[in-house]
Amino acid sequence: MSLRLFLIIALTLGLAACGKTDDSADATGEEAGTTAEATQQQSAVGETMESAEKAVASSAEQVAEAGSGESVYNRACAGCHLSGAANAPKLGDKAAWAGRIAKGKEALLQSVIDGIPGTAMMARGTCNACSDQDLAAAVDYMIAQSQ
Repeated sequence: MSLRLFLIIALTLGLAACGKTDDSADATGEEAGTTAEATQQQSAVGETMESAEKAVASSAEQVAEAGSGESVYNRACAGCHLSGAANAPKLGDKAAWAGRIAKGKEALLQSVIDGIPGTAMMARGTCNACSDQDLAAAVDYMIAQSQ
């Protein structure tokens, strides 16, 4: 929603700037050309805003559809946990996960939400748009695959 508000403000300011005419324009050709140009720019800005709104809606739909832990994992966690990048425990590596799982699901979820200082595990992993429920589903999936 904040991205949409930003786009609306930026586009409004851009339209205001486009609507200004040069003081040196005469009332015949130049002013009419400026008005036609402004109309074309307004149309282009409208199309750009429409595209941006669709992109924001698409992102929100992807997050909403993320309901399953596997889909959240595939989108946000697999980048590190599939390959073991930056010493991330690989999905399915029982030895690497045993100590973590022993601390309990809540401790794992808190590590995902807050991140782990001194490691590559940043707060919310790579999914700032994920809800706590989405992250919990991913943790459940990873535990199930790694026991």
